[in-house]
This record gives sequence, structure tokens and C-alpha cells, in this order.
Amino acid sequence: MSTSREYFYALNAAGELLHDGTVLTDPGALRLFYRNLRRNDGAAHPDYPWLSACGREMNYLRAEDSPLVFQQLNPNGQLEYAPDLGVPFEPWTMRFSKDGVLYHPAPLGKYGRVARSLAMSLSADIEKWGPFYCLRADGREHVIQALEPDDRGRLLQPRMQNACYGCGMAHPGGPALTFYWDAASGEVRSWMKADVRMQGKEGWMHGGFVSLLLDEVMGKALSANDMRGAPTAGLTVRFRRPVRLDRRLMLLGRFLRRDGRKHFVHGEIREGDETMDGGAVLAEAEGLFISPRPHSAAD
Repeated sequence: MSTSREYFYALNAAGELLHDGTVLTDPGALRLFYRNLRRNDGAAHPDYPWLSACGREMNYLRAEDSPLVFQQLNPNGQLEYAPDLGVPFEPWTMRFSKDGVLYHPAPLGKYGRVARSLAMSLSADIEKWGPFYCLRADGREHVIQALEPDDRGRLLQPRMQNACYGCGMAHPGGPALTFYWDAASGEVRSWMKADVRMQGKEGWMHGGFVSLLLDEVMGKALSANDMRGAPTAGLTVRFRRPVRLDRRLMLLGRFLRRDGRKHFVHGEIREGDETMDGGAVLAEAEGLFISPRPHSAAD
């Protein structure tokens, strides 16, 4: 009668797989171990939440943090947690903990920890984004959400199939802006750094893009407050100061009032010092948005 053999492993925060204090480094063994890794749903050894069954070998795993730790970003755009095993790197899905640890969605454990060495290699492209962080990739700023629930508000992230220039991931040249809705004030904010795609005079943002950004943040203020589908009917822009490129900016949208189908909204572009209030006002606008008339049965 064949009997299984049991082995016990530990995975540290650096992604090192240890057995009896020895780090397992053989690529083939690592691939086999992680390819078969599953949640331990059996009654045996409940203090080891993960199990890799390899033939008659039952390899039990206890992880210091997540059961998968991403070690490197390979040239094919895959985040690898073991040799030749990984997931597509999608910066907009990343999370960070209150301790500053980065995570990315993983096949096991929902999120996999990003090893410190990999996080350090990414850090050159990571910047503050208001109360969060963002990673600059492909000419866009992908906001990294907090891992823990945020009771203060929520992020309004660009949708993959949306081709809107300002907030759609599907537009090839747009900035794919993310917005943060503040539940206490009802205001919407975004932080960004404009590049040459928005240039007018060299080094300055074109006035048309200033207006576009104001219209965008005001529209988000409406949708965040459950007033969607109201096209812009009027936009009055006041240009206070020139808006420089390659400088952090803060966009702010504030819903003012509603009068029937009419919605009145205020928008601002400020110097972005990463606080919730920002710096000096560079441009501001008053917007009028009108909800379409409901279709009658005759229509």
C-alpha cells in the first residue's frame, strides 16, 4: 500500500521558499511546487493554509504574508512569482498597504506581495498622487489603491472599454485620469502631470486642454454624486495663471446646485502639492450641465 510523504515549507516576505531552514533554488523544483500549489482544504495540518501535492509528496506551506511573492518583471510584461510562472503586469490593479508594501492580483490569495527588490526597481516610476501613489507607465499615471478599505471616499478609475479622451483607458492618446471622490465634502479631485501631448506654447498647456480638464473634473463631480448623463451646456473659464507642463497639478470639481434638469458645477486647476487642497489656483470654471428630457411613450 502506497503512503504519502509530508514535507513542510515556509515562505518569507522576500519570496524565499524554505525547507528545514534551507532556501529552495532549483528552477524545476520551484516550478513544480508552485504549479501544484492550492489552498489546503483538508483536515490535516490546518496551521499550514497551502498545499502543493506532487505525486505522493504532500508539501505544506505557511507564508509570512501572501502565498505568492512576485520576484521580477520579465521582458514579456509578466510578473513572475516562480521561474516561468507569472501574471500579466497591470499597474492599475496594484494595491499598497498602510505599511507601504506593494501588492498585485495573483492566482492564489487574491493579492501577491511584490518583493522589496522588485518594488525598489519600480520605485523610480512611483510618485505621490494625493493620498495615494501612482506608477507612471506607457505615458499614463496608474493610481495604486490602498489595500485596506477607505471610509473617506472612493476612487473613480478609467474603464478599459471607455474611449473618452480624459478618463478612458481605450483612448490611445489620452491621460486616462483617475479621480478621488471625497465622501465628506462631495468634491472630486485628481492629480496629474501634463506632458507635451497637451502643449500649446512651449512649456505651457494649451488653453483648450485647460478647458477640457475643467470640463472633465466637473463632469466627474456630477457622476460621483449620482447625476450621470448630463452633457455640458455651458462652460465659463477664467485663466488665472499659465499652466506649466511637467508640474504636478490638482483638479477639483464641486457640485453647487440643481435646478430641475440644470446642474451647476464649479471646477479648478491648482498647483498640485499633494495635499487635499492643493496650491494656487491656475484656472477655474463654472459649468452648466443639462440632463436630457425623458423620452415619452410617443418617442
